[in-house]
Amino acid sequence: MRNRVAIIRAILCPVLFMSFQPLVVAEEKFSISEEDRNYWAYRPVNVSNHESSSIDSIVDEAIKANGLVPNSSADRETLIRRAYFDLVGLAPTYQEIKAFETDPSSKEKAFSLLVDKLLAMPEYGERWGRHWL
Repeated sequence: MRNRVAIIRAILCPVLFMSFQPLVVAEEKFSISEEDRNYWAYRPVNVSNHESSSIDSIVDEAIKANGLVPNSSADRETLIRRAYFDLVGLAPTYQEIKAFETDPSSKEKAFSLLVDKLLAMPEYGERWGRHWL
């Protein structure tokens, strides 16, 4: 019993002491000068035309410049297999492939939902935990 009291006293005394500390109030007001406003962090964000500078347009230009033809979009089976291998490191089951292929929603919507589902799976964390640890 004495050990428990000593443990509780050791834990609570510092906590109680800290809770009664007076709050420190800043004496001078913080202000940003005009010179400070010129610093990059205080400037407003410049909205640029992302279409002209997106990575897709850069890649498309390089493909055309080298006389190549871009690949067509991947079919649903290829998409689900790529997503599973990339995110959880395992192949999807036959039933998962068939469910994804027969999903009536658009390919983009179905793929977005699939990725959200895979990111929420414990296997996703396990895969990347093994990778980084």
